[in-house]
Amino acid sequence: MRKFLFLSCFISTALSLQAQWKPVALNYNHLKRPDYFIPTAMHFSDTSNGFLLTTAGLMQLKENLWRPANIIVNDSLPFTYTNVFTVNPRNTFLCGYDGKVSLFNGDTISILFKVDESETVNITLNTIFMLDSTNGWAAGENGTVVKIEGSNHIMQNLLPMYSFRDMYFDTPEHGWMIGYIPEHIEDGGVIFEFKDGFWDVHSALPGQLFDIEFSSPGNGFITGEHDIYRFVSEANEWQSENIEDYYPQLHLSMLDDNYGISVSDNNTNFVYENGIWFHGPPAAVADLQSVKTIDYNRAWAMSQIGNNNPSDLNDGKVQRLQDNVWEGFSLKYLDSVFIQPTDFAITSINSIDEENIWFNGQYVGLTSYKNWPDSAPVLNSDTFYIALKMFSQDFGLGFDGNLLEWNGEYWINKNIDPVMNPDTSIANVCMHVFNDTSGYLCRQYFTWSSGEIRNVVAKYDYQTNSLAPAVTLGTKSAFDIHFADTENGWIVGDSGLTVRYADNNWQTLPAITNKRLTAVFSVDAATAWAVGDEGVLLKYDGAAWVQYSLATEQNLRSIFFTSSNDGWITGDSGLIFRYNGTDWVRDSSGNTNTLYTIHMFDSTYGFAGGDNGLVLQYIKPLPPVVPEKKFCEFGDSYFVYQPGGDSYVYQWQVDAGNGFENIADDIVFSGTNNDTLWLTAMPPELYGYKLRCIASFEGVDSVSNIEELKFINRWTGAISTAWEDPGNWSCGSLPGENTDVVILSGEIIINTDENIRSLSLSPGVNITLAEGAALNILK
Repeated sequence: MRKFLFLSCFISTALSLQAQWKPVALNYNHLKRPDYFIPTAMHFSDTSNGFLLTTAGLMQLKENLWRPANIIVNDSLPFTYTNVFTVNPRNTFLCGYDGKVSLFNGDTISILFKVDESETVNITLNTIFMLDSTNGWAAGENGTVVKIEGSNHIMQNLLPMYSFRDMYFDTPEHGWMIGYIPEHIEDGGVIFEFKDGFWDVHSALPGQLFDIEFSSPGNGFITGEHDIYRFVSEANEWQSENIEDYYPQLHLSMLDDNYGISVSDNNTNFVYENGIWFHGPPAAVADLQSVKTIDYNRAWAMSQIGNNNPSDLNDGKVQRLQDNVWEGFSLKYLDSVFIQPTDFAITSINSIDEENIWFNGQYVGLTSYKNWPDSAPVLNSDTFYIALKMFSQDFGLGFDGNLLEWNGEYWINKNIDPVMNPDTSIANVCMHVFNDTSGYLCRQYFTWSSGEIRNVVAKYDYQTNSLAPAVTLGTKSAFDIHFADTENGWIVGDSGLTVRYADNNWQTLPAITNKRLTAVFSVDAATAWAVGDEGVLLKYDGAAWVQYSLATEQNLRSIFFTSSNDGWITGDSGLIFRYNGTDWVRDSSGNTNTLYTIHMFDSTYGFAGGDNGLVLQYIKPLPPVVPEKKFCEFGDSYFVYQPGGDSYVYQWQVDAGNGFENIADDIVFSGTNNDTLWLTAMPPELYGYKLRCIASFEGVDSVSNIEELKFINRWTGAISTAWEDPGNWSCGSLPGENTDVVILSGEIIINTDENIRSLSLSPGVNITLAEGAALNILK
């Protein structure tokens, strides 16, 4: 039969406008002085050429000063890097989380290559070592080892059970690599050796292994969890140095065969001299992650925490050992560090109303109702580093856990911890604010010397800018807090932690899952929802938590309700689920970025945010204006099924009395694979047929309500009293033998023989049959 494909496409496009998530552009200000950055790796080719890789970009040692490297970036995703190796100022190499290896030539960062996902299970590269400006190696997770030859690479995948942390070549033909088995990270490390053109397991050592370096061929050390190990070439084995009062050393740097320094994440460091390791000068900060020895009693080191000085969050990030004394080194040249929006994850969205939105503490005013501006205002990237979580238009938590307040122009630190024990770090993980005057903070205390972790909840009072203890959570970390009102709220966290606040009392409930719970939403005093890792979804029904099944095993990140029947969940790989009061239905976000937060105004409008600065806007348009649906013999009609989202696969089905079967486009049906099914010139024999639609999304089916075709023609009497005049009928045609006739009022004269399926009359209707005429009712 002839198909009407063009008709189907045209009508569907015109009348089937679906709600959709679409990305909206934020205009970032790239050049800035970062108020907070984290050093991640450091490498020197010699004492005068060094690079520091940070979350804010590259810093280069020039004239004995650390300065931002002036970079032109030929890469849409810069600084998703894990490690750096510099051969000389014109040849500095970086490896990244996404399997990327790039080259900085002194002016431009360009991607040399990217490891494809088909080449390895996990494409994260942790370490890179260059033999010269063209050839080298990189290694990382799941046994991934890559041989670098210019802009080409050759995969040398080893056993996927291993993950590799560091490598070092003592000669161009001979190298070492240390790693571990993630499933048994505490049981010990493994050492691989490269010789005769192949990698092979050399030996194993107890505990984790952190760094490996040689000062000359055959003379090398490994720092580990339990000791420092020396390579004894005569025995071809790694032997323990048996250091007294040893604390795990994270990194070491050898000046030559007679002198070197190792550093740790507390104040304990070691010096190697004349064949012996002994305690060195304590660091000025609690954590040194990497070190470069440049002379006897002189070195550079980096710290990820620094001095934790609220007035300068970068203070102490670079440490210098001079005359055997560690001290923080000034970073006053940070005002031109290159920042890209991809460094940011949108973790918090808040609003004053539907036209004034805050993303991670940065304000964006929409030009008109729901209308994203064509030219978005420039967003000062500093703000994204200051206020990473917001809890109202006036309060937020900073990158380092400080409580911040917006004064109308900029964020100010509330200094709720004016005096801190230098051995203890405090992080404010989550917060709920009541009318900008009080709130609850989930806080984590970490003691560096003992490794003790304490989690507590404190109540904040705005008038006195003070905290009061509320409840102790123990070693389980809290991740989210939300209140339905001032008297009813929930906290969720590690290992299924759920803590309820009701009747002026905090109560920890028995865990019904061992998964981490990442977000909670209190709908009312008796109802709450929580989400977590591996697709965990829980509902509190007023008496207990009940576990629900959700069609995913991905990690879930946030949850938001606008009413008890309208809820939303976001998660990894662009996941969005919508609650319709009965079921959770999958939406399509159109991307694979992790979505950390969602903020909805109602079921038709809202925003979601995620990795790489992604902001999604959701607008559900008003239903299209369509003609009144009616069923008439040889008439036209339609059915619509829109479960939500724009990535469904549709199949309409018909039941003619023997069960539902798929239908295809023909002279009657069009749009059989779309959300709108159109029926053209319906023949009378379709009476009683049943129709439905199956909408599929990623293997999950959603089924529409069943519609039954019944041809009904109503008497209008708009033209005359004659039955035979088509203008007197609602269908604009005469009723036939498969039509149910409905007459509510009027005078009707029948002059011919007429066959109809059924007749429904209201009191007062008068039908007159002319001589020889008949009205045959077949049912």
